[in-house]
Amino acid sequence: MSELYCIRHGQASFGKENYDVLSPTGTRQSALLASHLHALGARFDALYSGTLERQRYSAAAFIDYYTTQGVELPAPVTIPGLDEYDSKAILTAILPGLVREDPTLAPDIEALFTSRKSFQRVFERAMLRWVGGGFESNGLESWNEFQERVKHSLTRIMKENGAGKRVIVFTSGGTISASVQYATGLSGEETMRLCWQVVNSSVTRFKYSEERLTLASFNDYCHLEMNDGGALITYR
Repeated sequence: MSELYCIRHGQASFGKENYDVLSPTGTRQSALLASHLHALGARFDALYSGTLERQRYSAAAFIDYYTTQGVELPAPVTIPGLDEYDSKAILTAILPGLVREDPTLAPDIEALFTSRKSFQRVFERAMLRWVGGGFESNGLESWNEFQERVKHSLTRIMKENGAGKRVIVFTSGGTISASVQYATGLSGEETMRLCWQVVNSSVTRFKYSEERLTLASFNDYCHLEMNDGGALITYR
């Protein structure tokens, strides 16, 4: 069978003008992951990422480390279908309805991009509503559409890399969770709750043959636990 390593990007810049940039912690997380996998002797036949900057820069930091160790990795291939769902568009579409239903959310919404706790409270409510489909879409990508594009991207990768290959993909927590759902048949709500546990730069591994995808391990971040007493473990 072949192996697929799905990597969540390093920590992005929460609360900054441009979220889609790796923070200094995110850059270090990516380098530590590369060091760890290199030490394990992991070599890759193909490398993919989404088009988002935080995904591409995580891949670049990984490639840079391998290059300094004299190991050449394949040129990265970008696939838009590996991009994360558009959380900002989802929040914009769903928040007005949530506030009408529960006015006590107003203070959290005011602190949405300055308080991680407020963001998480509102974000969880909005994302579960999105998964359930109980809102006016107005052209917004639906949960089912998101699932389908992730599945299509994985199918493409598996077809392009046949038996005995090891592939690494730099993507995001939602994409990884949708991949787990594809492999295991979890419900939408279970998948979204799983998404919130995916650590920056963590590794989720699958085995695959033709179009069959099997989960081998989920959300491994031992490369962070072994450094700085776990201070590098981040979720956002």
